[in-house]
Amino acid sequence: MAERTARIIGLDCVGVDALAHDISLPLAQSGIKVVEVNAAPGFRMHLDPTNGKARAVAQPLVDMLFPNGYEQVPVVAVTGTNGKTTTCKLLTHTLKYSGKNVGLACTTGIEIDGHPILTGDYSGPEGAGIVVREPTVDHIVLEVARGGIVRRGLGVDEVDVGVLLNIGKDHIGTDWIETQRDLSLAKSTVVEAVKKSGTSVLNADDAVTMSVLDRACGNIILFSLNPDNPTLGEHVKEGGTVVTVDKRNVIIRNSELDIILCELEKIPLTFGGIVDFNISNALAAVGALHGLNLPIEQIRNGIMTFHPSANQNPGRMNLFDFQKFKVLVDYGHNQESAQSMAKLLPRLSQGRKVALCHGTGSRTDEQIIEYGTALASVFNYIVLADLDPRNRPLGETAGLVRKGLIQGGFKEEHIEIVPDPIISDPRKAVDCLFAQAKTGDLLVVHPDELEPILSQVMERHRQTVTLI
Repeated sequence: MAERTARIIGLDCVGVDALAHDISLPLAQSGIKVVEVNAAPGFRMHLDPTNGKARAVAQPLVDMLFPNGYEQVPVVAVTGTNGKTTTCKLLTHTLKYSGKNVGLACTTGIEIDGHPILTGDYSGPEGAGIVVREPTVDHIVLEVARGGIVRRGLGVDEVDVGVLLNIGKDHIGTDWIETQRDLSLAKSTVVEAVKKSGTSVLNADDAVTMSVLDRACGNIILFSLNPDNPTLGEHVKEGGTVVTVDKRNVIIRNSELDIILCELEKIPLTFGGIVDFNISNALAAVGALHGLNLPIEQIRNGIMTFHPSANQNPGRMNLFDFQKFKVLVDYGHNQESAQSMAKLLPRLSQGRKVALCHGTGSRTDEQIIEYGTALASVFNYIVLADLDPRNRPLGETAGLVRKGLIQGGFKEEHIEIVPDPIISDPRKAVDCLFAQAKTGDLLVVHPDELEPILSQVMERHRQTVTLI
């Protein structure tokens, strides 16, 4: 009766509502009558009824729509304290370079096949939902931030590859994250959501990340800057796969062979092999791409053609040469990123290191002060602004960073706080920084909202180049 009704209406998919005295009786005796035909029937009450047995009513419909079968779009999810956006951009570039149509959701926005669709922070489930609904993509890359996980989840039920880059102390004390263990459990959600047939990629150099290794699902790939890392050795002996650097070569290693990908210096993201945190990001990306079974040649081509430029990776290690001095724009915003900069900047420049910094108002007082203390060992002169006060009074966050600087032994006369009322104006803050520039200096800009600051630096650079 239901099938005949659908044929009379002339639709392939209909919902038929009927009333009967007794549905268990034969058709003629039941008194059944069709009372309504829905062209857009709802499935929820059948899939998850309040009472009675759930029925997979959608399956026959999908089978009818796709008689030749259908495949799920592979999803790669990346989380960690630092390096998420860079790793996602590298993954997306490599997949697109190999001919894939990639949907990306990250902190800089949403891109479909390399075209920006939305700008803003889409590193939560909202961004995931938008990309998952995009019908043109054949691969999906998701940056997954802690806030989205805690408040609303991943945005997808499962992933093909989950990447856990590192777990620092940032965000402890916010969103019900009270301890390092709480943060570790939140971050580990990404590798717990990996399919049985999928791959989890984890950083063997980070002890906190290794503490949640037992929660990771699917095949395990570990990565490390140290080829002699004992965790790597044990994993290989057990039949696992690792990605590391050996004799300046990036390699994929298992118990049977080493696959040499390329020399470290040939990966532009690493600045000739001197930026350790970007080497680590590159190794993580190689592991994820290997987990997707991307051919080695395509992985090699991707990582060798991705540059830390304002075009390919805006706001992440963008270096501009102003002839007399250089300017580095990088989204460093926590204690761990400051410690990484302390190792890197002397390799980039022998001159003064002058920075525009700001704290993040949503962090605890202790975290903001610790951030200031970490900055004290990095720079020679610091301009402090309040670009991200959140709910704090204007100037309070900058004052806490200043307190940390002084506790770290930084000379008070080498601290300049951008005055009111321009303390929260990113353009005015950049002007204050450039006013301090001297020949041989390296100016470092830590932006909050990227676009106004990066545009201003690029315009200044264009004017400088034009005058040469």
